[in-house]
Amino acid sequence: PTPTDAPATSTPTDAPATPTPTDAPATPTASPSSPTPTPTPTAEPVCFSAESEVKVMRGNLVEKIALREVRAGDLVEAFSATGELLFAEIVLVQHANSEAATELLEVSYEGANAKTGTLKVTGNHLVLEELNPRRFVKAQSLKVGGELLIVGDDWREPSRARITSIDKTNGPVRNVLTMNNMVVVDGVLASSFTAVLNIPTRIQAALLAPFKVLHLLGLNAVADYLDKAVHSFVFGTVLRRN
Repeated sequence: PTPTDAPATSTPTDAPATPTPTDAPATPTASPSSPTPTPTPTAEPVCFSAESEVKVMRGNLVEKIALREVRAGDLVEAFSATGELLFAEIVLVQHANSEAATELLEVSYEGANAKTGTLKVTGNHLVLEELNPRRFVKAQSLKVGGELLIVGDDWREPSRARITSIDKTNGPVRNVLTMNNMVVVDGVLASSFTAVLNIPTRIQAALLAPFKVLHLLGLNAVADYLDKAVHSFVFGTVLRRN
C-alpha cells in the first residue's frame, strides 16, 4: 500500500472535547444577606443630640425629657440676659423628623458639690461662656480644663463647671428656637444660635424674628417649611461653594 493508503491519523480536531469552565456544573452558593449599611455621619446640621435632656413645664409640672420629644409651644428651661433661669416658649423645632447621623461632641463637666453631666452638641453650635458681658463660643473651641456655665444647685442662677473630658460620637440631632433665643440643654446654658457663616448673634436674632411671628399666628407648618428651605439653601448651596 502507498502512503495514501495508510490509516488516517486523528487530528486534534478529532480529540474528545475538553469541558470548558462554562460546561462545569454550577455549584449552588448561598447568597449572603447584605448587612444594613451604617449611616455616614455628616457635619452639616448645627444642633444638640436628639437624646440630650431639657426641662419643660407642662401645666404645673416640670419634667425632664429628651430633646426629640419637645414640640413648638412647649415651655423649656432657658435663662434671661442677666442669667436668671426661666421657662421660654419654643417657637420652632429644627430637624424634628430627621434620624440622620451627625457628628457630635460629648463635653463632660463637673460642677460644685460633684454635680456632673455631659453636653452632646455639634462643634459649630454656640454655648454661653460669660454672662457679663454676654459671650458665646463655638462648642468645638471648648477645652478640657476650661469652664461651662451650668444650672446652679438653687436653680435661680447659673454656676461654673469644669470640663473634664471631650469625646466624639454621632447620632440624630435637634435644635430649638425659643422666644428669647436661649435654652438650657443637658444642664448647660446655651443658645439657639450657631456659628454657621459666622453671622453675629444680633443679626441671627433679627433673621429668626419672622419665625416667631409665624408661631404666634399659629402658622407653624409654614415656619417648618421655610426653615427647611433655608437649611437646604445654606448647606446645599452656600457652604458647598465655600
